[in-house]
Amino acid sequence: MLTRICLPLLIASVLLLAGAYPRTNVFRVLACRGQVTANGSGLRVGSRLATTQSLQVPAGAYLCLMHQSGRALEVAAGSHSVRDLEARLTGRSVSLANRYAQFMVNELTNPTASSDIARSRASYMRKTGSVVRDFGSFNLLVALPLKTSLYGQYVPLRWASRPQKARRYKVVVSDLTETVLHTDTVADPEVLVNVGQGALAGKSPLIFKVVPLDDQGQAVVPEANLEYTNMVERLTPEKAAAVRAELDSLRPAEEPPTALFSMIEASFFEEKGLLADAHYAYARAVELSGGAEAYRELYAAFLARGDWQKTGR
Repeated sequence: MLTRICLPLLIASVLLLAGAYPRTNVFRVLACRGQVTANGSGLRVGSRLATTQSLQVPAGAYLCLMHQSGRALEVAAGSHSVRDLEARLTGRSVSLANRYAQFMVNELTNPTASSDIARSRASYMRKTGSVVRDFGSFNLLVALPLKTSLYGQYVPLRWASRPQKARRYKVVVSDLTETVLHTDTVADPEVLVNVGQGALAGKSPLIFKVVPLDDQGQAVVPEANLEYTNMVERLTPEKAAAVRAELDSLRPAEEPPTALFSMIEASFFEEKGLLADAHYAYARAVELSGGAEAYRELYAAFLARGDWQKTGR
């Protein structure tokens, strides 16, 4: 008789504890950089946090969490109770932005997605010549479609396939009449062009060309022999207004730019086919996070999955 009574009670107790335990894990780590700890243990992407834990975020570190409700939260430097962090989310609605943040969680914590990111990184390394170097062509693989639309004012250029004689690069921006509006000479294979100022302001479309230079500052091959150029065309006022309205629904009210929101913007722009804007937002997220590995992986995956010799939207 005692056994009959105790057994159901025991089963009920086990089920109660099994159901209660997962609910204590209210956050997952979305991105992390530096010596961030929970109750003295180091955190990594995908780590789960319970309401009973306390966090230590050193100065200069970065931590972004995803709540079980789908809401994301960036955590400032200092000591924090997980329970208090959860309380801060009270009253915040689950916005469209969280759909993009949830996509980031899936990309970073799903084993299959992690493998995809690893493959993307290897693909990008091959494209950039980090693994395989092909100097048979003097054309530079610029991480920008041959033709794309632009919402913002920044066009980031990164390129690969460094010719052996190249020591510097000249970036030339012109209009359709081939009138040169802007030039820049750089040593590294990347540059950020602000098309909202100087002779570029208000001009559209714009043609971008990257010319490899030798030690004497001369083109390694004649510019006319460079096959690929990249055209960037501003969105019409009507289309820009529509994009702005959607962005405003994602953007936190009266908050400064953050790494998390920049990454949300990156996903948004990529989904819209605005690849120059997406590229800038990915790079901005990495910069604002201080180089958090999770954001660097997502950025590398973006660069790898682009077929940059095709025409974008």
